[in-house]
Amino acid sequence: MNPFLKVPTRYWFLSCMGALWFAMGALDYVMISYKIPAYMETMPEDLRYWFDRRPVWFTGVWAISVWSALLGSFLLLLRRRQALRLFVLALVGFIIAALWAYLSEAANMAHMQSTITHIFNGLILFSLVYFIFYIFLPAIHSDGCFALDGAGQSRVIGLIAIAPCALARRSSAVCGC
Repeated sequence: MNPFLKVPTRYWFLSCMGALWFAMGALDYVMISYKIPAYMETMPEDLRYWFDRRPVWFTGVWAISVWSALLGSFLLLLRRRQALRLFVLALVGFIIAALWAYLSEAANMAHMQSTITHIFNGLILFSLVYFIFYIFLPAIHSDGCFALDGAGQSRVIGLIAIAPCALARRSSAVCGC
């Protein structure tokens, strides 16, 4: 490991922005789950009605998605590779929750078809996909080894092309890690 290798400033900036973004999502989840009156009053009546009658499994999937994204962003700040699994889990949870929300009776409500709902869902989807593909995949070293080791130390961070070794999913012994 090269102790003189410095992590680019953009990595810290994007990691901090991600932590703030996902913290806002966690705040939204807490405010809705605990039905904070000041927060709930800002929502349309049909949306409050829908949140009161959403299935328990939906709340569970939503909670897993929100909290895994927040924990993943904190692990990203600590430069831990386990953050990737949490971001993938958050993405899967978000897709399940969003599909159910759009395909259920909730899709007939005016607020579910509003432009602001589509914008926020698009931003959430974009941010999860961004952190999965544009932070972790470029961090793959040219020999196919992941740049973040288990101790949070970095060998290579930056915009490096993905090695054929990594794409072929060869073992780390073949890649020389």
